[in-house]
Amino acid sequence: EPVTTPALDFAIQQWIKLIQDGPPRSIDDVSPRPSDVVIFTDGYTPDWRFKESGPSRIGGVLFDRLVKDPIQFTSDVPESVIEKWIPRKTQIVMVELVAAVVVLTNFANQLCGKHVLLLIDSEAVEGALIKGYSGTEDVCELVGLFWDLAAKLRCLIYIDRVPTDANPADYPSRNKMEIGQGLGWKTAKVFWPKEII
Repeated sequence: EPVTTPALDFAIQQWIKLIQDGPPRSIDDVSPRPSDVVIFTDGYTPDWRFKESGPSRIGGVLFDRLVKDPIQFTSDVPESVIEKWIPRKTQIVMVELVAAVVVLTNFANQLCGKHVLLLIDSEAVEGALIKGYSGTEDVCELVGLFWDLAAKLRCLIYIDRVPTDANPADYPSRNKMEIGQGLGWKTAKVFWPKEII
């Protein structure tokens, strides 16, 4: 008899749901095409080793071919959200992952039906999103929510890693919004989706 875990059971159910209910993808367009939207996301959580303090925070920058100015966002991660996660020494993976989920809910109108390139500087988050699975239940739940939202938006998302030093979302994730504002970036308010709160 095969042995499964709650996280694996959840991931299997998510794959079945995506296969049954997800939008079909046409494969007749074999020529490369540019992304309609490029998104960078990042997360910050204080590191006790460096005597950092303050709240955990997410941030991101969205570049849309149809919009002149990039859009940046930032938000503290509510403590009520963090309390729902499995306790760990650091919640950085969950914070980085929740940033990707929040971007889909906050920019749904701009992402609907689009080709999207999502760039993340966390290898763990990149791997979990691409595989659609993690051995940890709370990571699996957020990954499942991410792909549910992507299917609902009928957007095609390609996920890749960006080096931390090349990630423009590093600034908003640390609430340094003035850097983006100096470059002409617009700032969007963030709302937290009911699925996370």
